[in-house]
Amino acid sequence: LTSIDIPDSVTDLGTALFSGCRSLETVELPVGLDVISSKLFEGCRALLKIAIPQSVKTIGAEAFTSCYALATVELPEGLEYIGDKAFYCALLKNGIDFPESLTGIGSMAFASTNLGKVVIPGGVKTVNSKCFSGCVRLLTVIISEGVEYIEEYAFTGCSKLKTVTLPRNIKSVPKRAFYNCNAFKTLNYGGTVAEWNALEDSQWYYYATVHCTDGIVD
Repeated sequence: LTSIDIPDSVTDLGTALFSGCRSLETVELPVGLDVISSKLFEGCRALLKIAIPQSVKTIGAEAFTSCYALATVELPEGLEYIGDKAFYCALLKNGIDFPESLTGIGSMAFASTNLGKVVIPGGVKTVNSKCFSGCVRLLTVIISEGVEYIEEYAFTGCSKLKTVTLPRNIKSVPKRAFYNCNAFKTLNYGGTVAEWNALEDSQWYYYATVHCTDGIVD
């Protein structure tokens, strides 16, 4: 099985329906699909690209785990949640654009992918633990106004990460959020030096130079 074209009358594909279809390369998903179920395409190692229909609100846990050739993913405006390990170990070499409608990204959802840049929309209040861990090609992270928390190990092991942008309203930046990010040099913060120093767990900045709106943190 190398190709699937699913009729638009189908609204539910069930759990793990195509899991382990190692020769599957292309899929046309129905326009009325409500959910990408858990493990739906897990282990589809030859899958090259996927366009998620506009009707989908949720991508389930491990939906595209171990899709090693999955280079291109199109996410719809209206998508609200991406589950744990949804794209764990997927290729994603062409990047991914998160819609403004997104409100949650599960733990390890994009761990060990080849993303080069991540822009997290403000509706995602928390960047969960290990969400982008092990993304060894990740260079730039932009966290938008509205995001409040970054959990420990969220970006651990992103060995080429150089630049991070954080919003003024961020409430906590734990040291281990960027553990083993040895190339990390620049942090751009949307508030003042005083506001940065008042943040919980902000005193790990010796990793990088912190640029604030009124100067650089000593």
